[in-house]
Amino acid sequence: RLAEEARLVEEARLAEEARLAEEARLAEEARLAEEARLAEEVRLAEEVRLAEEARLAEEARLAEEARLATIEAARLAEEAARLSEQARLVEEARLDEEARLNEDSVVSGLSVNSINICESINVSLRKPVNAGKVFPMTLGRVYCYTAIQNTLSERTILYEWYFQGNYIDKIPVKVGRSNHWRSWTYKTIAKVQIGEWYVLIRDKETNIVLETAYFSISNE
Repeated sequence: RLAEEARLVEEARLAEEARLAEEARLAEEARLAEEARLAEEVRLAEEVRLAEEARLAEEARLAEEARLATIEAARLAEEAARLSEQARLVEEARLDEEARLNEDSVVSGLSVNSINICESINVSLRKPVNAGKVFPMTLGRVYCYTAIQNTLSERTILYEWYFQGNYIDKIPVKVGRSNHWRSWTYKTIAKVQIGEWYVLIRDKETNIVLETAYFSISNE
């Protein structure tokens, strides 16, 4: 009987140990599951936070782009207005200069029928070749071609070359009595002389400017 009681007690102890071990296992599983749930919640919260930060950053970027676009549009509008005003003033100055030159030509007996800045001269035909307003620096030289009306005796005209508003050279050319006397001079362009140029045609005797031709040299 005592042996049976001891066996039953042992079985009960083992059963209790097994029950406690199972409870411990289930509690550990529950703890791990809770930790995993909390970790997932933290991960999802972090994803939400990062997504919100990215959204706010994108909104800020778009707002900055819109602000800069507005500033650029205002700048372009201001620049267009400035260029328009500058063009208007240049045109007014050109018309005033033309009127003055017409008056001066009556006084001097000389007038310029046409003036061209060009790449070269067809000497046999006495005509300009590739006339224009902009020339590449690689061209090396440019020509100023004129057709002049001279109602008086032989005169001397001056081709005055200016770069960036500064006097560079003066070349005298004799003009006979003619309704269409063609003549030209050229200027060698240095590599550092990229920019705005003009040539004055002046009557040497009266010092009257008969015509002005503007052009530019580019580095292309």
